[in-house]
Amino acid sequence: MTVIVDTSFLFAVYVEDDRHHQSAMAWYERCDDTLVTTPFAAAEMDHLLRRAVAQPAERIVAANLATGALEVDWWPDAVRTCWKIVDTRPEIGMADASLVALAAHRGTTRIATYDERHFRSLAPLTGEPAFTLLPADAD
Repeated sequence: MTVIVDTSFLFAVYVEDDRHHQSAMAWYERCDDTLVTTPFAAAEMDHLLRRAVAQPAERIVAANLATGALEVDWWPDAVRTCWKIVDTRPEIGMADASLVALAAHRGTTRIATYDERHFRSLAPLTGEPAFTLLPADAD
């Protein structure tokens, strides 16, 4: 299955003093799903990790992308779909809007995130009532 990856999740995986680090690592280590994000979220991840991680952080996001541990997906109508989301929910921002759009594009409602404030308030574009937020909603 596909899981859309938010910045807050990857941040928790790599920042050991993040309050969600233990739960993020536990879920990540047993996850065998395809992890996918967008260029907006990947850029946000790269920026935040470079600022927060004491070890050389310039390679964390790039290494995940290069090894296939994290895929990036973008499609011709992506910007238009993101704009429609931001136009109706401007507080969401383009990175989160891109993840909602990607979830619809990939046909999933599963998002790895700790940003429950935003993602619990958004409905999937595919008509399902809510997103499954991981690891919080994991079985």
